[in-house]
Amino acid sequence: MRLLSEIRSRLGNYHIKSGMFHYYRGEYSQALEYLEKALASGQLTASDEAIARYYIARSHVSAAERHEENGDLDKAIEECRKVTMGHPDYPDLQYRLGRLQHRAGNLKGAAASLRAAMDINPDYYEASVDLAFVLLESGDLGGAESAFRRVRDLAVAIIDRPYDRAREALASGDVQKATDSFKEAFLRHPHRFDYHYKQGLHHLGKGKNEEAIEHLRQAVAINAKFADVHNYLGVALIENGQVEEGEAALRASLEINPDYMVAHINLGFTLARLGKQRQAEEQLRAVLEKEPTNRAVLSLLAELVTDEPEHRQPGEGTVRHDQ
Repeated sequence: MRLLSEIRSRLGNYHIKSGMFHYYRGEYSQALEYLEKALASGQLTASDEAIARYYIARSHVSAAERHEENGDLDKAIEECRKVTMGHPDYPDLQYRLGRLQHRAGNLKGAAASLRAAMDINPDYYEASVDLAFVLLESGDLGGAESAFRRVRDLAVAIIDRPYDRAREALASGDVQKATDSFKEAFLRHPHRFDYHYKQGLHHLGKGKNEEAIEHLRQAVAINAKFADVHNYLGVALIENGQVEEGEAALRASLEINPDYMVAHINLGFTLARLGKQRQAEEQLRAVLEKEPTNRAVLSLLAELVTDEPEHRQPGEGTVRHDQ
């Protein structure tokens, strides 16, 4: 999840804006301080509260990753526990915690966390692999044998599903769809994807948009079915002045996940920047049906409506939205 800088600047709550500012500077303790103050105020709109909770979670995750890189597994686990307690139904967070516990030698805790991840998402391949090795290492040979059988079944299914789609596409002459499906089947390397994805986010956070674009495009080439990475790519392109390409990336994100509200909001602002006023208004009104208190969207929509010819007084100029 990432909003365009123009949208972030329109958020009404000072503490949320400050928290996001510190988060993107890699100052996670300061980010948490501001974001938790925002929540404690009890005065947030539903939309602002959702943003604050998201960035609190991301701050804990990013802090955990930094501690892990520095070799401090205890602190990494502590940060991961905090965010997992707040979001117990997120399989990725349970997986992160389990992986850290495994590295720290807590096999029982690791197995519990990895099982929790798979209870939420039974097709979570990476969690299934780690769980199988944890069980093997802990001496549960029967459990390990069963777990590795599950890993094999998932691995075959991961290849077979896109492979079958690719064959159907070839039979119908749709080369592009066949190519995309074959890539999904045979170029799906999670660790390569994670590297480019994390590098892309790192450069985007530093304002190095060209470097971010390069890595995020590599990530998309490896895993084109992840809505988040298309949204991040769209943001990087737009912030780099490649607005039309950014629009295409945001639309790709929404094709994968039509309910991805952040991509919807980013697309609305992008359409306005491109001068596609009617489309922008339609997009923003659709967002308000789901998030009626979203201040950034309400603010831009008011400007767009005021900017329509029938709402302008004679001699009144056009408002520019690219400034």
